[in-house]
Amino acid sequence: MSEESVYSFSLQSHLYLHPSENLTLSLIYPILNSNNYYSRSRLVITTLSAKNKFEFINEIVVVAKVDHFYQPWKKCTNIVVSWLVHSMSLSIRQIILWMEKAE
Repeated sequence: MSEESVYSFSLQSHLYLHPSENLTLSLIYPILNSNNYYSRSRLVITTLSAKNKFEFINEIVVVAKVDHFYQPWKKCTNIVVSWLVHSMSLSIRQIILWMEKAE
């Protein structure tokens, strides 16, 4: 049985991933750097909220490895981390590249 058939989430679920949401997506443009931190960080929060993924950066959603939803949660966390990495300048990206959780 495929992962898609095991986990079926409604559009309102924070674990739902639209088929167009991929790892290389940048959440904002221009990307966040040391000169535009406040305005760009606000746009990142707004974009994640619109995608129903803000829960992954403010630690509202915590899932244990033994939980039934751990695998889809981990997949969403990794995608959010990738979005964050692709939304930041190279100098900031080097600092956050090794994050395991989006928070």
